[in-house]
Amino acid sequence: MAPSWTDILQAVSVAGGVIGAVLTYRRDVGIKQTDWLYQLFEKFYEKPQYKVIRRILDNEQSPDFDRLREAIERLDDTQHHEEFVDFLNFFEFICNLVEDRRMKRADMNQLFDYYLKMMSKRDFVVAYTAAHGFEALHRELKRRASHHGR
Repeated sequence: MAPSWTDILQAVSVAGGVIGAVLTYRRDVGIKQTDWLYQLFEKFYEKPQYKVIRRILDNEQSPDFDRLREAIERLDDTQHHEEFVDFLNFFEFICNLVEDRRMKRADMNQLFDYYLKMMSKRDFVVAYTAAHGFEALHRELKRRASHHGR
């Protein structure tokens, strides 16, 4: 027996509902992901926690850069050393998210490419990540160094 118009309309209605639910879900996931990425952006760029280390690592000509490098190489227990470790922990977290496929590499690159490239060019940073348990960050820095040359 051929389906009635009622059966066809019901099937179309159910299919439309499923498509609508999928589209709504995808939109909601996209909104949540955007909010989450903004929170990472805000934490790194707008809050004061990482500003000092960002500024120091960004300027090799600064006396602060030399002092930080020396403190890190000697493992001096200074305020900058603690801030440096917090900075690395942030990037270890990001790199682990990418490795676990909970964050897209493209998103990481959009937000943090400059700092990851910069760290990959700082020998003392790469050495510290290797020696102190920052495995995911160390792999990322080595990957960047091999892709971009030093």
